[in-house]
Amino acid sequence: MKKHSRLHVQRLKLKPFDYFMLLGTTISLVFLLFTFATYTERAKTRQTELVQTVLENLSVNQKKHFDNYIDEKIKILQALTKYPEIYEMEESRQEEFLKEHAGDFGFGNIFVMNTDGVGFYIDEGVHRNQKGEKFFEDIMENEVFVTDPFYTYSGTVFITACVSMYNDAGEKVGVLCGTIYLTDLRDLLQTNEIILDGECFILNTSGVYLTSDDPKKVVKKESIYNTKNSELELLRKAIAEKESKKGRIKLNGVEYEAILTYLSNYNWVIVQIVPVTEITALYSFMDDFRILLAFCSVLLVFCVSLIIYRWHRSNGKIYTDTLTKCNSRAACYDLLEFLEKKRDKAVTIAYMDLNRFKYVNDTYGHEKGDELLCIYSDALENTFGQVGFVGRMGGDEFIAVMLDVTEDEIKALWAALEAILKEKSTALNFLYEITASYGYATREKGSRDNLEIVLQHADKKMYEYKARQKSFERG
Repeated sequence: MKKHSRLHVQRLKLKPFDYFMLLGTTISLVFLLFTFATYTERAKTRQTELVQTVLENLSVNQKKHFDNYIDEKIKILQALTKYPEIYEMEESRQEEFLKEHAGDFGFGNIFVMNTDGVGFYIDEGVHRNQKGEKFFEDIMENEVFVTDPFYTYSGTVFITACVSMYNDAGEKVGVLCGTIYLTDLRDLLQTNEIILDGECFILNTSGVYLTSDDPKKVVKKESIYNTKNSELELLRKAIAEKESKKGRIKLNGVEYEAILTYLSNYNWVIVQIVPVTEITALYSFMDDFRILLAFCSVLLVFCVSLIIYRWHRSNGKIYTDTLTKCNSRAACYDLLEFLEKKRDKAVTIAYMDLNRFKYVNDTYGHEKGDELLCIYSDALENTFGQVGFVGRMGGDEFIAVMLDVTEDEIKALWAALEAILKEKSTALNFLYEITASYGYATREKGSRDNLEIVLQHADKKMYEYKARQKSFERG
């Protein structure tokens, strides 16, 4: 028997182009998400770099303002030491002169220390002997000296700028000192120097607050290292290496961009921080949109996948007979519709059914009848189905549709089918041999006949064949 191309129903299914479009859409969504995420991150990076640049410029200005402020105070003190009223060490003249001009100096307090270690505090009008203190040793050994911060009982923090005094003979006769409140320094640094809801404060090498917007931190001598949920390695590194640093720190669980300006003359660090969320606030909507886009993409892929799954599932139910699992009646008619205009080949339709099938159902039950139908369907698939298309029209009626088959080939297929049914009769333990009837009709190549008419001719010939059969197995 020559080889034939098996026929398949033209099911409602996705074409390769449809799958390509689905795949392309998915890839496009993934690419869009990736591109959008990349753009957002780059935008955040550029914004952060811009803020860092601004902070670096501000830190330079802050250090400059800080140094200029201290230098200005020192120059004021140095200028005052040139007045005889000061260096002649006559306390009455000193007190009168300094009190008269106190408003012009900008110091919290002014006092004069003589070489014996006795300090005359002008504003208070008192003397204090500080000869045994390290403060006295430091100011006597240096021409110009700025002390570490002092804490008062009221919580005020100040530093003291000190300059040496000489008489007309060039002999050092004492030291003129002026106190500078760190709140003044804080106000100086924060004026027009804070951006994006940031903060600026000064720490010593132990991380203790010298200035802060929160006075309690200063009064309690609170160290920044005791702040919970914080990461301050950058600050530790700046203090250990005595260098200015930039990067990120975390305080109380909040991440900040930070510029740490190290003041080598004082062993202090000016800390300027800006919350990262403030820097990237302009792009927060992009993050929300990216999440929304990702959710919609996943939802879209899920919905499309569900539609395809249900499509295939419904397609299978429509075109597959639920009992025998062969092609359904709908599949049969769809195939005939497809072949209606295909006139370049001869189309043969064979119509077949079982003999005495009602007797089997009535005698042995529908369960046994269903089993017989499944066996009959498998036998058709293994014979006619090898060269064409087999489908169930309903009940025990099946058709086979074949292209360019000869009469001898059809008879050979029928003989093979009868042999299989005979073999299966024993297995089913029926009291008669299973037989079937068939009829076939052909629309020749190029014919204009309608296949529905061909199907009817095949059905008619099947009944003629059934009528010619003389013997039946008894059940």
